[in-house]
Amino acid sequence: MVPQTPKEKTISRESLKYDYAKCDLDYCDNYALLSHRVCFVCGGNYCYDHVEDIDHHICYTNPPKERIYKGCALDPYVSEVIAIRDNLDYDAVKEEVESIRCGHKCTDIEKPKNYLELRRVTGSFNTHIVIHFDDDVKWVMRIRRKESRCMPEEAIKECHYSELATLKTLEDQGVKIARSFQRPADSKISEDLFYFYQEFVEGVPASKVFPWSFGNKDLTPAGIRFIHDYAAWTIDLEKIISPQNVGCLRFDEEGSTSVGPHIEKGRNLSLNFPYTKGPFVTAKQRWLYSIECRMKWIIDKRACSPRGELHNYLILLEMKDLVTDCEEMEQGPWYLKHYDLHQGNFRVDEETGELRGVIDWEWASFTCKAEAFAPPAWFGAFQFCSTELGKAGHQLIKAYDDLGRPDFAQVVRNSAKYQWLEDTVMGANTQLPFLNATLRSFLYLPDETQGEPKTLEHWTNCRLDRYSADIGLQTLLWRRPTQPLPQLERPPPISKHQKGRVPGEDD
Repeated sequence: MVPQTPKEKTISRESLKYDYAKCDLDYCDNYALLSHRVCFVCGGNYCYDHVEDIDHHICYTNPPKERIYKGCALDPYVSEVIAIRDNLDYDAVKEEVESIRCGHKCTDIEKPKNYLELRRVTGSFNTHIVIHFDDDVKWVMRIRRKESRCMPEEAIKECHYSELATLKTLEDQGVKIARSFQRPADSKISEDLFYFYQEFVEGVPASKVFPWSFGNKDLTPAGIRFIHDYAAWTIDLEKIISPQNVGCLRFDEEGSTSVGPHIEKGRNLSLNFPYTKGPFVTAKQRWLYSIECRMKWIIDKRACSPRGELHNYLILLEMKDLVTDCEEMEQGPWYLKHYDLHQGNFRVDEETGELRGVIDWEWASFTCKAEAFAPPAWFGAFQFCSTELGKAGHQLIKAYDDLGRPDFAQVVRNSAKYQWLEDTVMGANTQLPFLNATLRSFLYLPDETQGEPKTLEHWTNCRLDRYSADIGLQTLLWRRPTQPLPQLERPPPISKHQKGRVPGEDD
């Protein structure tokens, strides 16, 4: 990758305010709740005042008979991806990649023919175009989705250039990574697109050789090979160190990389400019900022429905206490963590399990060693909502021992809390078994711990007593709804025909 100082047009703070999703009601000017598509039935985006309003919410006023509202049966923002592809100047792309890869001709640029093909190259935050050269080499054009992120464009741009800075650092430090190439200075492609080119990484998702499972399910030879390669990859990544700061990589004015503010996965934490904060002094400081921002969203009626906010706020209060008491989050130096390690981002050989590459680095950030190298949750615990290791975890410990890294093996033994931390803070773990497991993981308690709450009501009452002095909690109790809501019925499942069809495509 050739270092290049980004030269961007200045965007005024005022012009960015429209980028958050608005309430679906035409006569409402409020912002929708940040957990967009908050209604599990219609998929609609509603503000705090209308999400549970039986006189305005479509599920109460005119319930949809099928999953058709806002196109949520497929992807509520899929029209954005189709528009990107329809409006892209493919001749300019061809000219651009041939100028970057001198001496080679672009022979084909793939164009999906149906919805399934489109989904194979499109994620929640990016879409990709596969490019073929005359020597069978393939690249992808990685294009940021904007509408689906429901966040200001300036925040998207900061995330975009941080991924480029991360990829450059990985390549410069000798970590095995697909080479990436920025937009040329003389590009003819629309400046509205945030994109870069990257070498295509062959292989299938890790789930093909290493399915997520619980308990002592036997590992296949390909799964064991993947675990070994994963261990070797983390050891290689260890060379990327930040001695002092916790945050994400960025370009400075000279085109060099340095540690800057932390960029949160999927959502800018500050809803007003500037959208990021940092770098932080410790990982603990970073996590506390993340938790406190989410608590503020709830108090400001930006994140949760009236009947969901109290429960989510109590969860964050407990997470704040657990993080505050976690000493290892204060121990540097700081290591680079890939914050989106789902199985699709590991590309492997389907027959052997060989790890071919790790992709999608847009939220990579520095943190403590224990968090940076904790294995993803899909390595599988001993059982559902367990904090104890299953067979895959023990195999990973063996791989580290075989590679002469008992320190990494110890990280795995104590990794459960980091597998629960992120999802719990981000609001994915709201059910009682998850909350009990999160607490056990931070306190290093076994699965058979006595005295755990048996009901959500018991869990809630304990936290209401513990945090009764919290001003935010008092605010939520004061505005707590008292009337029950009618139960909504889920619409019928999506048909196979709907799944394979691009919206707007002729039948």
